[in-house]
Amino acid sequence: MANSPDLNSIENISSIIDETTYKDPASKTMKELKRQLRFAWKNVTLDMIKELVHSMPRPLEIVIKK
Repeated sequence: MANSPDLNSIENISSIIDETTYKDPASKTMKELKRQLRFAWKNVTLDMIKELVHSMPRPLEIVIKK
């Protein structure tokens, strides 16, 4: 349960970054990969992070009840 992505905001952010970075064909150079990662991070908005933080209490309540 501790490794559950719905209980780990970092995993959710990582998924967002992965989707953005790897949706195009794979990078052929380190420079391309760095560019794609920078682009992905720039597209993680404060609203996305707030939504992840605000979504945490409900799953935690369910875990505590179990």
